[in-house]
Parts: sequence; structure tokens; C-alpha cells
Amino acid sequence: EKFSKEQFISQLKNGHIDSITVFSKCHHGWSYHPTEVNEMHPGLSFDLLGAQLEVCREMNINAPVYISAGYDEKAYDKHPEWRWIHSTDENDIKEFHEEAHFHHLCFNTGYLDALCSQIEEVMINYNPCGIFLDIISPKVCYCETCKRDMKELGMDIESYDDCKKFAAITFNKYASSVNAAVRKHSDTATIFHN
Repeated sequence: EKFSKEQFISQLKNGHIDSITVFSKCHHGWSYHPTEVNEMHPGLSFDLLGAQLEVCREMNINAPVYISAGYDEKAYDKHPEWRWIHSTDENDIKEFHEEAHFHHLCFNTGYLDALCSQIEEVMINYNPCGIFLDIISPKVCYCETCKRDMKELGMDIESYDDCKKFAAITFNKYASSVNAAVRKHSDTATIFHN
């Protein structure tokens, strides 16, 4: 709420910055700009992302846009069916969900569609030079969607080797979907999966 264009310019100059990553969505799941596909951070009353990108463009500074992809606590709370399930032990799962830390979401659920909508909204509204996606890796998941899809592929949920193979399938599906969401709007924007 206390963003100052003048202070931002001053700090970029003082740091001799030629590239800076600016936030679209944090680990908590809030957007830092007006949005129709998510919720704007409740502490904001203006387009922080847009203001930062405007400064960066004026100063000819590279500014890829950060989107927390693996973590989204707001979605985790609202959509239990999107949660990454790391174990088959019910007690372990319950403890994991109740612990105070960020929680992963499964890319083999409706969360991937929601994430791609967020990416497309940023691409359409801001035309950034790049997208930086965070908390990305293949993860063995035991959610109901993964168990169902593994079964449909003739894979054994009890076989860790099969689970790892399916995790790679899910990761490739994520990468293809996200890359397509960016490429639909730009042939040149960089895409970084951290």
C-alpha cells in the first residue's frame, strides 16, 4: 500500500539493476494486481504489478513476472481435492495438513487449469518479457485424481517405480500446459520453471 514510484526508481538506480522479478502471485495465493481469475491481496487497493512493470519499462529494465505455482495456500484451503498427497498413511497426511508451513498442490488436478488461467491473465493484461514459475518439480502424489489416472493407465499405485513414472507424466503435462498458456500470447516471453 505504500509503494512509491520515486522510491522504486531510486532503488533500481542505486542497485544498478538491469533485471528484476516482480510478483503476480505469492505462496499464500494472493494476486498483486486486479484479477478476474483469482483474488487481489486484501492489503492492496491498486495495481502494484502494473506500477512496477511501468517503471521497469520506462527504465528499460527486464522484469519477468513471478507466479508461485507449487504453493497456493488459498487454493489449498478452498480446494482439498487439489492437494498434493505425499503418503498413503492417513495419520501422516492429517499431521502434514495441520502443520504450519506451505503446502503443495497437485498439477494433475483442476489446479493446473486455475494456474494456467492466472498465467494467461498476466500475459493478456501485462505482456511481460517472461514468466517465472516457482516451486516446481516432479512429485509422487497419492491424491484421488492421481490414483484414478494411474489405474486407468494400468499402473500400480503400490509400486513406487510406477508412481515416479506417473509423477514424470504429471510434470510433463504441467510444463506443456504452462508453456502453451504463455506461448498462446507471446513467442518471445521467457518461461522459467524454478
